[in-house]
Amino acid sequence: MEKHEMETVDPNASNAMHLSRENHGAPAYHPPNPGAAEATWHTFTPSHDNHRSLRKRTAMRNATFNAQAPSVTLHERRQAWHDLTSSTATAGSTTEAPLVRSPFYVDYGINVHVEPSAVIDRCCCFQDCPLPQAGIWVGGGTYVGVGVVMGTVTMEEDWRRRKGVFGPALAAEVRIGRECIVGAGSIILPGTTIGDGSVIGPGSVVTSSIPAYHVAGGNPAKPIKKVALDVPDAPGLQYKMHEGQAVVTDGSPHQEPLALPSGDMTGSVSNVEPKVENETPFGEPEPGTPHMDGRSVEDVNGDCPANPVGRRQTTVMAPLRGKDVKVIVLDVLMLLGAVVGGWVVVHSVLY
Repeated sequence: MEKHEMETVDPNASNAMHLSRENHGAPAYHPPNPGAAEATWHTFTPSHDNHRSLRKRTAMRNATFNAQAPSVTLHERRQAWHDLTSSTATAGSTTEAPLVRSPFYVDYGINVHVEPSAVIDRCCCFQDCPLPQAGIWVGGGTYVGVGVVMGTVTMEEDWRRRKGVFGPALAAEVRIGRECIVGAGSIILPGTTIGDGSVIGPGSVVTSSIPAYHVAGGNPAKPIKKVALDVPDAPGLQYKMHEGQAVVTDGSPHQEPLALPSGDMTGSVSNVEPKVENETPFGEPEPGTPHMDGRSVEDVNGDCPANPVGRRQTTVMAPLRGKDVKVIVLDVLMLLGAVVGGWVVVHSVLY
């Protein structure tokens, strides 16, 4: 694997000067994200006092942003957003802001860049970092679904450098293009880019960059098809026509493309489970269907030759069902007799 640029940041430097990173005899670092081959990784120390102070400040503003009532004015909402995602010097701006539904969570906030025409749905978490070189960028017209996680930070794989939670962390930027859709519950890993006009299926894990104007999904997320026939092909991908769509193929004639829903992002997937012809209604198995213990339906519902205990219990209990009413009536009469007899005895003794 090729060597990637590694940088470290001194938290005390006002202009975030980059310093060389010491190796301390540990093996060379390989990015944990295999798809981010061209990503530039940076290091910082989250446990540094300056970074902890910044996270505390962001947590307070994050709580204020999420605590806003639905009746607040647009002016107040914009101000809260800019307070959350801006440095102290520029906080309080009331310029245009994206539509971000609460609750929304960030770690630092200062390097989260969302264009005003984007929409961030509720319960999203942007795990950003204090380095401007590893920010989160969301283009205009992009919709980010419920519960999406975007992370720019990851931990060292080598425990000798990780030092528990006190060692350096690694960060790489995340870029989401314009007019994209990121389905609910998706996870966007550090160092990845999603091209303009792309669609990420719900629950996907994006470990490598997705080309523009493609539908992608899965874990790891891979391009499935182009969003339209007139958009350009992505370099290195092969296509074939399937039901009027240009689907991505790996050249294997035996692999069928995953059919994603067209037009909605509700998480439903069509044409995945085969349709069963002449399907029997639930609770009524077809004759001859094997039971869990190997018996057929006729054996279970009939004489049960494989289970003599069950057969004996069936023949003994069946006649008792006709006597249930008589037994209940007899019990009631005996109870009434006991009550009346007791009352007579007590009455004769007292009077």
